[in-house]
Amino acid sequence: DGAGVCCTCGGKDEKEKILLIKGPFCFVFNKETDPTPKYAISLAHMKTVMQPSSHGMHHMTIETSLGDKEWELSFEQENIAKQFADTFKQQAAVGEADEVRKVGTRCITCFYSEIV
Repeated sequence: DGAGVCCTCGGKDEKEKILLIKGPFCFVFNKETDPTPKYAISLAHMKTVMQPSSHGMHHMTIETSLGDKEWELSFEQENIAKQFADTFKQQAAVGEADEVRKVGTRCITCFYSEIV
């Protein structure tokens, strides 16, 4: 389950990108018609932080859990920015839970193997 959102990504070459959150990843496309994403961002241990609006745009940063800013995004519509942030938060939690399950399974398997 994902949410596609059109936004302007921050940086020197502010160009419109298509973002698709699916599971614990955000896929970044140059155009809606691109068959594959340009790259993917793992959402686990990341968060969105809303920034002050300016020039009719709604800004947010994507930051690590330690507060390092990794990406800057701008949205024309506030409701789309909020929807993106909510979906991002939910799927980041899914990604973190998946990591815990994988580590837990590995530990149990190793422990079980040692007993046998």
